[in-house]
Amino acid sequence: MLSFILRRLGTMALTMLCLTLVVFFLINLNPNLKKLAISQTEMHTSAEQLEDWLVNHGYR
Repeated sequence: MLSFILRRLGTMALTMLCLTLVVFFLINLNPNLKKLAISQTEMHTSAEQLEDWLVNHGYR
């Protein structure tokens, strides 16, 4: 019984780690970061200003 519980806990930990990594990489895709920069700045900013905002806030 203890073996079964340990295997289940190991499987849950591995699943949690994998899902965390997948979600982290999906959130940090370039289109999502550009949407974030646009929503935090003015709508009519240039691409260079958006890139500067991403660099200044630690996304690059």
